[in-house]
Amino acid sequence: YSVIALGMSLGYLPHPPDQPSRLYVLTPADLAFSVLSNVAAMSIVAMLSSWLAVQLDRAGGALVVSETDRERLASRNESIIRSIASGLLTADGSGRITSLNPAGVEILAISVRDALGADVETFFPRLEEAPGDSDARVVSTGRRADGSEFPVSLAFTRLSRSDATESESLITFYDLTEIMRLEAVARDAEQLATLGRVAATLAHEIRNPLGAISGSVELVRENPSLPDEDKQLLAIVVREVERIDQLVRDMLDVARRRDARLERVDLVELCSEVAAIAPRTDGSSIRVLVDADAPVVQVMDRDMMRQVVWNLVRNAMQASPSTGTVRIGMSERPTGGFELVVEDDGPGIPTAELDRIFDAFHSGRTRGVGLGLAVVRQIVAMHDGSVHAENRKAGGARFSVRIPRLAEHRASDPEAPSST
Repeated sequence: YSVIALGMSLGYLPHPPDQPSRLYVLTPADLAFSVLSNVAAMSIVAMLSSWLAVQLDRAGGALVVSETDRERLASRNESIIRSIASGLLTADGSGRITSLNPAGVEILAISVRDALGADVETFFPRLEEAPGDSDARVVSTGRRADGSEFPVSLAFTRLSRSDATESESLITFYDLTEIMRLEAVARDAEQLATLGRVAATLAHEIRNPLGAISGSVELVRENPSLPDEDKQLLAIVVREVERIDQLVRDMLDVARRRDARLERVDLVELCSEVAAIAPRTDGSSIRVLVDADAPVVQVMDRDMMRQVVWNLVRNAMQASPSTGTVRIGMSERPTGGFELVVEDDGPGIPTAELDRIFDAFHSGRTRGVGLGLAVVRQIVAMHDGSVHAENRKAGGARFSVRIPRLAEHRASDPEAPSST
């Protein structure tokens, strides 16, 4: 600008032809003022532009940092939500699901695509009964996508935003099925502990009089002058005394927690002994058959396993009709150990009873106490095995006992620790 102004003032550069020449005739003072003022103004504009450029650069850097932090925070929040073991969902003001975490997908057995937009009450039918307060917690019943129900713990939190026209809800839910199962196990353990204390106190007080009663009745029955009708009545007394004595033994078996004395036992021989004795105990005409082609020699506690077979056979005989058949089968498993199966010709087990049939004090018979199968489960657990009950397609019930291969050194080495 200074060069152009000076050149035009000295006549080296012509002025624009469409402009009056008098506008470009300047005295040295006017020329100096014009040049200095314009240079000063341009310098100020240049400094302001530079300052603005620096501020813009700083703001851009801060924006990049903020964006990086936001992405990092969002990724962290997403990782936290994905790692939460409980279900987590958000719903809009109309109760429609807007988000669902992976744990919630697994609990509700539904995909995220199907869950988004669905009504919350589809999965939590009793949601309207929950308190309206924020952060309310309730225990209710949930419903999965397949229609099955499960106990659930729900926690509500109201989410409000200044830019939102309606508030959202955050619902945290947890499947209580496993917790309730563990509570049931704890109750069973408490019942067994109570039974142990009672059994230890009453066992000797009950069994001693039972022996005296049984012996006295047998002596009376040997009287040749006793009428047949009286002998039949005394036979009933002896049978009932034996039933009470068996009940006391079951209570002691449940309460007693001795270690298993492991040895090599022929399971076929053991089951054959039980099959020969069981029908004679109550004069039953039920047949007890053992299905085995070769010896099945396994490491186990002979007395305990005999108690398992006896209880299962006795239970099967009580469930079978008078002309029925109880079958005992056994086989060695390919993975080691063995499987023992007891089947009967009875009416089977009601579906509602299958999950509780091995619980102590739970019996499907009016005169039963519910200890025989509880003893079976306890002994099998001491051998690190499992026992299952199911109904046969042909009718009747099927009990299966599976016990893994136990270390043979336990049986051969008397110093080796035993299974508990």
